[in-house]
Amino acid sequence: MFICIKSVENEVRAFHDCYDDDDFLRKPEGEDCRRREAKRGMFPYIAGIETEIETFYGLRTAECTGTIIAARWILTAGHCLKIEHYITTRVRYTVGEINILRNLKPALRYVVHPNYSFERTYVLFIPTDVVHDDIGLIKTKEEIQFDKFITNVCISSNDQLSANPVCFVAGFGKLVDPLEVTYEKSYLLHFATLDYTEERPIIPNTIELSVKGKYPSLGDSGGPLMCDGKQIGIFSKVGASLNQAKLTYTQCGKYKNWIESITGTKVLDT
Repeated sequence: MFICIKSVENEVRAFHDCYDDDDFLRKPEGEDCRRREAKRGMFPYIAGIETEIETFYGLRTAECTGTIIAARWILTAGHCLKIEHYITTRVRYTVGEINILRNLKPALRYVVHPNYSFERTYVLFIPTDVVHDDIGLIKTKEEIQFDKFITNVCISSNDQLSANPVCFVAGFGKLVDPLEVTYEKSYLLHFATLDYTEERPIIPNTIELSVKGKYPSLGDSGGPLMCDGKQIGIFSKVGASLNQAKLTYTQCGKYKNWIESITGTKVLDT
């Protein structure tokens, strides 16, 4: 029987004071104190995902983040598994690692929500993505062996954020400045707190946060929004303008029944 692991709220709170414990956190010189590289075992429920797709220009790969929800199941965003109109040729995953390229294993299969849809429109040459039911599941070929570096995440069934929650994000991406025009991949597991304001969501079953300054991007898709020790959202998309960005997260609790029907297991909320 699995139980929800203890959250790292105390360590996350320490960001606000730029606290640095060399035995637990690493703060790269010159980086925002709210963004840190994680050490192995700090977030044992995080999974790295590599999706290979066939494009007009040949095969290419895209990296995403996910969370372990059961011994053979990983939760992520639907668009990490079904990328626009391309054909997915292979999905691989890694667990218990802080480098997404280490120990990648082939998945047995993946499932995208039946109502998932992705549409990209352009307004004044600026792309805008509209994604509905952006959630997917990966089934592993073999059972994930749980230990101090690997375990499952708790999924919150709450429909909204609680008052003044302690929230953070984690993923294999890189914080991006809205004014930057180039993106670079990270491949390393990072985590961060966000100075956010909760907005009224435009897309059903989502949480929308408005943040100032840098925001999660490539590689962070499918990663968790963790609040009060439980996963409440799945990183779906971001839109940026000037120094502000809007982050959209798929609401985990809204899909509890679907997740349990596919995996045949109960989603933890205790």
